[in-house]
Amino acid sequence: MFSNTLRLAGVLAASGFWFLGAGGVLAQDSFSWKVGTTHPQQSPTFKALEDLAAKVDAMSAGRLTIEVFPAGAIVPPGETYPSMVSGVFDAAMFYGTWIEGRNSAWLLSNHTPFGFEDRDAILMWYYTEGGLEQVSELSKDDGIKLEPFVAQGMEMGMFCREPVTSLADLEGKKLRIGGGPHIPIFNALGVETLALSYQETYSGLERGVVDCAEWDTPFTNYFAKLHEVGPYLLYPAWWQPSATALMGTRIESYDKLPDDLKAIWDVAVREVGLEWSLHSKALDIEHMKKIVNELKGIYSFPPEDMQRLRELAPEQLQAYSEANADFKAIFEDQQEFRNRYNEYPFLFKFPN
Repeated sequence: MFSNTLRLAGVLAASGFWFLGAGGVLAQDSFSWKVGTTHPQQSPTFKALEDLAAKVDAMSAGRLTIEVFPAGAIVPPGETYPSMVSGVFDAAMFYGTWIEGRNSAWLLSNHTPFGFEDRDAILMWYYTEGGLEQVSELSKDDGIKLEPFVAQGMEMGMFCREPVTSLADLEGKKLRIGGGPHIPIFNALGVETLALSYQETYSGLERGVVDCAEWDTPFTNYFAKLHEVGPYLLYPAWWQPSATALMGTRIESYDKLPDDLKAIWDVAVREVGLEWSLHSKALDIEHMKKIVNELKGIYSFPPEDMQRLRELAPEQLQAYSEANADFKAIFEDQQEFRNRYNEYPFLFKFPN
């Protein structure tokens, strides 16, 4: 009898109905959400959002439908987070580097120079070390609930119009690069930085508005086609060793959902985020090879340059810490965990 009741409840729920006490059956309210993103349709994070929308629709039996809007479809990429706060979007995927003007500590939600170097480390910090609670303090007054979404790996490096093989070659040049604590480091090295949008970066590199440009990990870079107009690569991307997209949910929209739809949304965001953190790496491996095969030259920063950068980075991060107590608290916590994390692998690697 009880199992039959459960089966009937499942059928009715899948049909858009639910039991109400011992009485009868009531039609359930349905909800339609708009979800924005700072990234274009070609990015793995956008594809993750499409997957999220499909899973939420299936699990809710159509009671919560998600319409996903790529960067620029409704608002410019830099307005994604403020537009969620104001109610244009019910939820949005974004990177903290886009909103550092609200609080510089947002930078730490995404990356720091020579910071976390793999997905395991950054996701462990969020989920097991209290990182999510710390970063959530930054959005609390905005009425935004946070969750890590897709954790991507290190960016591919700089695509340059002509060979650039060292910091000395970069001096006096113009570089398209996203915001972050690395900007003062580049500026101190005599590099002018410009924050061009996705749509502007290809043409800017092609026309010589910038001499070099970085954008994202290999999968997104392949479709951005920067290697066509910047066929010389300089790596590694020490300024962004990992990138974590956050999912923000407007609490006002979230609170209107019944408990079962809240649970569906929460579980789907976490499950899809973790799945696409792995899937995006597989796509990066595939598309890295395609890009490398089309490049004219690949150069790495010389060891002496890397040492100089490792000395400059702490100075700039200390300046951020001194100017902002939020930044200082999160940065010190990340560094403490990073040190513990880096101690672990020495017993668990094959010798060279």
